[in-house]
Amino acid sequence: STARIECKVDSDAYVHWYVQRPNEGLKRILHVKGNKKTYDAGFTDSKYKVEYRADNIYVLDIVKLAAEDEGTYYCAAWQLPSHTDTKPQEACTESHRMSRKSTGEIRIVGTTYDTVLTVNISAFH
Repeated sequence: STARIECKVDSDAYVHWYVQRPNEGLKRILHVKGNKKTYDAGFTDSKYKVEYRADNIYVLDIVKLAAEDEGTYYCAAWQLPSHTDTKPQEACTESHRMSRKSTGEIRIVGTTYDTVLTVNISAFH
């Protein structure tokens, strides 16, 4: 099964995806701008697929869901300023909660836009 999370950003933004698993610190999965993706250590494009769509929407697909995918997923986006001597300014943050349900589902709740995605996970049965 696959979970899909969308993140709408301002045009020409850099997007960073993070995950915080239960009892663990925040870890960056990858950062992306347009079609250029850079994965952090321990994360691969075979598990975490990112697609850029029209209207400045980035989509993160988490494939072959398993119990260890439980966690809170964050999308952070910002634009770099035109001068290289200033720091990037954060533009928006969105998070989604993935948690195991007794019915064998992972439920993703977008805390910013109140979107809910429920994905059946056969591995939990």
